[in-house]
Amino acid sequence: FDLKVERKQGKKGDDSAANDARFRCTNGKTLTANRRGTWGRWQAGQTCRRSHAISGFRTRVEGRQHKGDDTAMNGLEIVCGPTAK
Repeated sequence: FDLKVERKQGKKGDDSAANDARFRCTNGKTLTANRRGTWGRWQAGQTCRRSHAISGFRTRVEGRQHKGDDTAMNGLEIVCGPTAK
């Protein structure tokens, strides 16, 4: 998978964090959130090793800032497991 992430904006503007995701399947198809937003850059994510597939996700979510800019999800990690035969 790859994740499109906008870096921290600081005083320049509103932080948006994760803006899109795409997943490459073993059948060659690509699944995407189809957000097509212009914010951020594609960051190389992870790939499961041969004969393994995504079996779960871990997300990094920023908590409420109270005084500051909330971004919500700003990181994603996949968990890989063996595929069924």
